[in-house]
Amino acid sequence: MSKLKGTALIVEGAGSIQPKRIEEITQCLKQDTGRMIVIFEDSDAEMNVLLNFNPDLTKQFNHRIILKQYTVNELVEMARKFARKRQYEVDDDALLELYLKIDKLHSVTDNIRLDDIKGLSTNDSTFRKTCFKKVLWRN
Repeated sequence: MSKLKGTALIVEGAGSIQPKRIEEITQCLKQDTGRMIVIFEDSDAEMNVLLNFNPDLTKQFNHRIILKQYTVNELVEMARKFARKRQYEVDDDALLELYLKIDKLHSVTDNIRLDDIKGLSTNDSTFRKTCFKKVLWRN
């Protein structure tokens, strides 16, 4: 425990922690941690199961942050808004391509950032030329 004092411990996939390890972490947190930060990361459902089976953990943690998992439709809409802000129009062919690219990105990782979506339209010049046309005339 002395090596962990004052550090940050991030436990990814916390829902799959063995009960013995949960007990060890709980016991460590009851000692002087030197302001150690402990973060358990997992899906909302997995965290609910973890906390339901280990109610003592709720006494050890004073904050819970839930990050929304966006659907492909929500991510496409974000990309469309990003394009519109830059005076681009997304036509039907581009919209289909956008859905396909975001769906592919979404299937690779659950952790898609807004920068990933922006990158689809700004970093890939072929995609940009194919999918977006500049709005030159405004009503």
